[in-house]
Amino acid sequence: MSYQMNHNPKACAWRALLASPGGMKSGPLARRAFALKGRVNGAVADGLLHQLLDGDERFVREPGGARRWNLACNSDPTPLENVKFLVLDVETTGGQPSYNRVIEIGAFHLCGGEVGKSFITLVNPGRSIPLGITFLTGIKNEDVADAPRFKDIAQSLLLFCEDTVFAGHNAMFDFQFINTELQRCGRPHLESAVVCTVRLARRLLPELASRSLDFVAAHFGIVFGPEDERHRGSGDAWATAHVLNHLINMARERYDVHTLEELLRFQAIPPAKLR
Repeated sequence: MSYQMNHNPKACAWRALLASPGGMKSGPLARRAFALKGRVNGAVADGLLHQLLDGDERFVREPGGARRWNLACNSDPTPLENVKFLVLDVETTGGQPSYNRVIEIGAFHLCGGEVGKSFITLVNPGRSIPLGITFLTGIKNEDVADAPRFKDIAQSLLLFCEDTVFAGHNAMFDFQFINTELQRCGRPHLESAVVCTVRLARRLLPELASRSLDFVAAHFGIVFGPEDERHRGSGDAWATAHVLNHLINMARERYDVHTLEELLRFQAIPPAKLR
């Protein structure tokens, strides 16, 4: 059994239970919460969860010997039209959050079908940008030389993230990078639910040859312009916000998905069960 670092177990447990209205057994929940690899004994899992979740009123352990956990029923479902999504994309020096660094952040608010405020900035990673990344994104070392370090924009970013639900295309990549950068500068993790347009597209657009952002955006007629370049934080986040809006409308029309909780459960359904 192994454990992944740079991980927020309580936030992961909350997101897992949010997508599982019937609750979860201790073993599967512990694997999700602690990013455990391999099998975990039920009693051990239950003990880990007790240490993690006891005292947090959001979580309840179901009575009896079933070793099941659920969220406390203390809030009403959130209609999707009332959700403010934070649609975010990062460009980075590589693919490993524990080692690589963010070089650009693009983020937009999406609420009620309207793309709103933006947060866009280059970030000085404190190291050289590999040539392959420059080739992909067009971002060169000289472009970020005078850009702020992540620690200098962290507070502004956290304010932009307040009262939002995180979303992205392959969203956990961006979510983990942002949280790792926040951890490095001693800031609190984001503890939002996470909506992923790749996962939604796999369920709603099975006919596409690929669920890459290029394919999905093209399917909806979303065109990248001179100000919204592909493989740049602002362009990818802008396109993803519009993709998300289309996918939400499809989920609402085809599968009667009307609340955030229903959307989170929907993106967790194995695609084969929807066909």
